[in-house]
Amino acid sequence: MTSDIEQEFEQYMAMPYEIKLAPDPEDGGWVVSIPDLPYCMSEGDTVEEAMEMIRDAQRGWLTVVLSHGDSVPEPRVESTYSGKFMLRVPQTLHRTLVEEAGRQNVSLNQYAVMLLAKGAAQTSLNAQVEQRLADLQVQVTALQKAVERSRERQVQRV
Repeated sequence: MTSDIEQEFEQYMAMPYEIKLAPDPEDGGWVVSIPDLPYCMSEGDTVEEAMEMIRDAQRGWLTVVLSHGDSVPEPRVESTYSGKFMLRVPQTLHRTLVEEAGRQNVSLNQYAVMLLAKGAAQTSLNAQVEQRLADLQVQVTALQKAVERSRERQVQRV
């Protein structure tokens, strides 16, 4: 790396990127990622190992991106989210939401937050299910090919 890239590399390494750590239910251990750096992820048998591995993955990610002259996203600052946003909805939907909130004896705000939280959780769950299905499809395809090769070998023997 040239000295300009090295300096930029060190600046990015020092930035406070969010690191997400989650247990790996399939293999045990831990899965770790930096959401602001697309596809920058790793894993480890322990939390400590996973944290070491993500820093190594971050170094590799930054090295490749900077050496290609691509831009590196800066960390998102959580304080930019106030917890408030304006939402315009059709009058009929507004009425329906107000009526349902009243039936549940909660404020419109509480009801809207509950619906958004359920929707976000469902979206996340759907993504996890889709990924698992894709992983299973890869495994099924590999097994089908293995069975096919085994049959071919048996036919050749006969």
